[in-house]
Amino acid sequence: MSVREHPGTQLNSFFDTTAVASCIASWLPAARWYAAKGLPLERITIEELLVIPCAQQPTALAIVSIAQQNTPDHSSAYLIPLSAEANELSEHVGLHDAALSPTFAAWLIGLAFEQRSESARVGSFVGHATACSLQERIPANCLPEITLLGGDASNTSLAVRWGECRLIVKLLRRCRAGIQPEVDIGLFLAEQTEWQGTPRLMGWVEYVAHDDAHSATVIATVHEFFDGCVSAWDRLADLLSVGVLATSRDGIAIATPQVVSLVESLGRTSGQMHRALAARSDIPAFAPQAESALARQLTASHMEEQARQIFASAAAQLSQLPIPIATRLRDCIANSERLIQRLQHYAAFQSSALVLRVHGDYHLGQVLVAPGDARLFVIDFEGEPSRSLQERCAQKSVLKDVAGMCRSFDYLLRSVAKQAGHAYSPQDLLFLEQCFLSGYREIAIGQPWWPSDPQEVASLLAIYKLDKALYELAYELHNRPEWIDVPLAAIESLGA
Repeated sequence: MSVREHPGTQLNSFFDTTAVASCIASWLPAARWYAAKGLPLERITIEELLVIPCAQQPTALAIVSIAQQNTPDHSSAYLIPLSAEANELSEHVGLHDAALSPTFAAWLIGLAFEQRSESARVGSFVGHATACSLQERIPANCLPEITLLGGDASNTSLAVRWGECRLIVKLLRRCRAGIQPEVDIGLFLAEQTEWQGTPRLMGWVEYVAHDDAHSATVIATVHEFFDGCVSAWDRLADLLSVGVLATSRDGIAIATPQVVSLVESLGRTSGQMHRALAARSDIPAFAPQAESALARQLTASHMEEQARQIFASAAAQLSQLPIPIATRLRDCIANSERLIQRLQHYAAFQSSALVLRVHGDYHLGQVLVAPGDARLFVIDFEGEPSRSLQERCAQKSVLKDVAGMCRSFDYLLRSVAKQAGHAYSPQDLLFLEQCFLSGYREIAIGQPWWPSDPQEVASLLAIYKLDKALYELAYELHNRPEWIDVPLAAIESLGA
């Protein structure tokens, strides 16, 4: 692995080029948020580094680009906060990821809420606050308490308790310049709608290069935090683990009213989210519109391109997988053209339903459940991290989000079945999907963004489910091989 320093960069002695690169190389391949697991590092380039002023513990914020072997024309930029252990500040400095550092969190939140700018070597880190943050009082004489939240895969989310402030800080590890949906949609929902179904965006921090002031990269967001909430995944997993959903002898799923009520409420909340996202036809970026033939073709082409890349990647990894999984995956690859044709059918739809900005990465982990199941809150409007910002900001059918939630039910049921040691039942999945859609339709029917033809709904839902299952397959191949069976079974079913 080689190390390259960005031109003009003079690094603090605690954070010299070699130390930073060596530190990152030692643990980056195992980091959950790192998107290129399995590919050897070829080059680490220190693009930017800011030594945080007045830090009680030497702390810095780095942006580095990573080039992998076998991808010579492609590199990815990542945000990495670093700290040096106080007892190691000698000839051999020990550098660590500082995401959990109270010093770093205090600096980051202060930068956002005070709307300050810190100039680094070749750019600046700039803080932005919303009207909501003006009501917060940040203590001046203590550091915050930080708790790592485990739900993220591509980012790092932190619960922050700081005096009376209760906040969520999300570090957007993958650095991409352009409109960030998390901020774009967060501002829209907070300032242009009355929907109360999401924690309010309080502020954000972006990086702006000195030689490109018009192109900003959002590196972190700050949202309000609700005490006592759990994810819808955890809540339903707890309920299902005690056997409240089971399949009877005649194949009918049985559930307690508690499960039915929660899943139907999840459907209604999802419908309310889409209604809010479609509420302002006077704001061009959020105005629902009819989908043109060109837009449908572009969506179909994106699906096809992703599918071909995934099948090619899967074929290259067959020898590394258990024989039963490899055999099934090989059959799936052999059937790839028929699967791709199903995705291409999207281009032929001529739906009267409008398309709009959607959540984009909707699943049970993106919904919080308040104590007593009293309220639900949707979080994380970033979209699917591996897709481009342009694609994530594009208007789409609401069936994309509906399909994402249906796929999440599949994961949940298989996870619960595995932990409980009982067989997975497709009828249980059908039951949860029906409960969810029942609640969703209460809000959606009659809305201009919901297809009036049930057959069209079914066809679009199947296409988006297949697209999502392929996306999941790519993720599991690179991150959790033991879970490959879940998307693979869905692809087999959808391709039958």
